[in-house]
This record gives sequence, structure tokens and C-alpha cells, in this order.
Amino acid sequence: MVSFVNILLVEDDNNKAAKIADVIKKEFDDVNLIIAKSYHSGMQILTDLNFDLLLLDMSMPTYDMDIGDVFNRHRNYAGEDFLYEMQDLNIKVTSIIITQYDVIGEGKNQTDAKQLNKRYLEEFQNFYVGMVKYDSSVSRWREDLINKIKEVKIG
Repeated sequence: MVSFVNILLVEDDNNKAAKIADVIKKEFDDVNLIIAKSYHSGMQILTDLNFDLLLLDMSMPTYDMDIGDVFNRHRNYAGEDFLYEMQDLNIKVTSIIITQYDVIGEGKNQTDAKQLNKRYLEEFQNFYVGMVKYDSSVSRWREDLINKIKEVKIG
């Protein structure tokens, strides 16, 4: 069984975060799972602590809702922004995006999630290992997440 010391999950949906956490805790030993609910809190925690694995939602608010206000911007490409900031800060934590959307963004800014995944695998090849499609109505996402994590070799 694969064992990780520290995993950061950045996910603003409490139900989705709980389901992901349940899968992680049941499947992997010795997990210290920390959950952040926004871009800002996730990046702050990531830069303050050491992690072996990052599980990242694609779309999330800029700030935690409990400290945010009506001007708290929802970021459709928050996961991408997060990866770029990690690259700029030279943070190379193994990263997986977990999204429930087949298409990311709105209107003219829509992009197919599979195309994004392909681009991220090339652009962030030092730390990004892939995308998992989350769907609470089927169990396939659980298997995909477990398999993706098991593919990762943590030093």
C-alpha cells in the first residue's frame, strides 16, 4: 500500500472534499490530510508547510467564503493559476487536478478539460501528473484517483 505523509486538498465544495478525504483515508496509510477551501488559503498553506501530494480543484473562489465578501471572485481556472504560481515559486509538489467538469470556463473562454490536461502535462511536467474526472453519481472517479496516486513515486 502506498503511504504519504502530507497531502493538501484544495477544494471549496464541502461534500466533494469529504468524499475525496474518505477515499484517501481508507486507501492510504499514515495520511495527514489538510483541506483548504480557496485559492488563497490553499496557496498560503502550500507555501507554509511541506507536502508530498497536492489534490487540486480546478474551479474555486479566490478567498475562503467565511472570510470573503460579496466581491469574492470565483475563478474558473483557479487550478491552472495555482500551477503557474507553483512554477513561479519553484514549488514542485506532485499535483493532481480533480474536476467535475468536462469543459472549463464560460463562453469564449471555454476549454475542454482533456485538452487542458494534455497541456498541463507538458507545461508542468516537473510536478503535475494528471487530471481525475469527479462524478459523485458513479464510483469510477474513486478508482481513477487511487490509481493516479499509486502511479506517483514519492521519494
